[in-house]
Amino acid sequence: AALALAEGRAERGAGLAGAADVLRESIGAPVPTIERPGKESLMAGLRAVLGSGLDERLAEARLRPLAAGLDEALSGD
Repeated sequence: AALALAEGRAERGAGLAGAADVLRESIGAPVPTIERPGKESLMAGLRAVLGSGLDERLAEARLRPLAAGLDEALSGD
């Protein structure tokens, strides 16, 4: 997600971040404390680019089957 954002692909980054959230929730794995600052920075960067579109993209990720989010993450598109 962070790489997508750095490459100017914020929509993809938001989708990947959303898929990661869904995966973490599905297996009961919260974001580790050491990773929280990085995630907060990522989300701030995505919000700076997408504004309220970030909320929409994250909501879309929650509605998709987990497999679809994983396919997106692995597709490289």
